Amino acid sequence: MVPYKNQTLFKYGVIKKSHFINDLLDWDHLYVSGRLQKPIKTISFDHTSEDDLKNLETIMKINRQSAIHACLLQLPEEFTEEELYLTLVGLSYQGDFRMIIGEDKNKIKNIVKAQLPLFNQLYQGYLDNLIETNILQIKDKKMIRDCNPRSVLHSLNLLPKRVQQKLYLEFNKTGKLFDIDDVLIALSRSYEYPTYLQKSLRQIVQRSSIRQSAKGLLTAGLIKSSKYSLLKMIKMKNSLR
Repeated sequence: MVPYKNQTLFKYGVIKKSHFINDLLDWDHLYVSGRLQKPIKTISFDHTSEDDLKNLETIMKINRQSAIHACLLQLPEEFTEEELYLTLVGLSYQGDFRMIIGEDKNKIKNIVKAQLPLFNQLYQGYLDNLIETNILQIKDKKMIRDCNPRSVLHSLNLLPKRVQQKLYLEFNKTGKLFDIDDVLIALSRSYEYPTYLQKSLRQIVQRSSIRQSAKGLLTAGLIKSSKYSLLKMIKMKNSLR
């Protein structure tokens, strides 16, 4: 709730560089990484080196690549472009308790609808690469993904480290499989990999959303946080009408 030119309100956050990098690469919290999977505006300053900007772009590309593969693993064999981006935006909202109390129920749809051309622009290169490697086909305005265990395993291998660890713990509760590679191979041959992936993502986001809400209360203060939450509740109520 930071005013800007008396026209709009901003919210801002500050993050340690190492935490920023870890979240984009490993999805430790799927918080900053989730925000940067959507179209953004990057503002750099004079003291930002060219190498830092290149490294940032590389890390952000890895994050977006991870997001695309996480989506493919959750989608049916055939899906539309809109369904792809709805799934992508929803990655960082799975398990977020604020989606139950306090958020606009149409938030994900509204984000995609308002920025569909920007999503296309941002992810076209990744989709082209999937088409070239025969993981994805386009037919009659439908996207068709290869559900062969080999392609599924390829996508599982490109998931961030934290997600793979969650999959290992969830799928290997009997302890029969020795390492993450064994779990991913077994998962790729199972029809249940979307369910295990969704559960793993929910666990990461749920923990993160609770922590971020607590931090917001501490840093913004009780009055601002209460006012912000009230506005969210009003917006949610209006979306249900």
